[in-house]
Amino acid sequence: MVHRLNAGANVVTSIIPSDSALEGVVNYDRGLEERHRDPKSVIECLRIMGMEPASQSDFNRIVGLAA
Repeated sequence: MVHRLNAGANVVTSIIPSDSALEGVVNYDRGLEERHRDPKSVIECLRIMGMEPASQSDFNRIVGLAA
């Protein structure tokens, strides 16, 4: 994920809640606990990179949706 964000990606997909049995589309060769695709892990990764996740209201404003 870090390499993709550094290359210009602006969306993180396949976020899977830690209590979910879903496997998503990432890292099939790793166990669920090693994939770091739950919301808490993604936010932690963003913060380590010096980023913050946008809020829903920011998203709505950017795409022109009513607040």
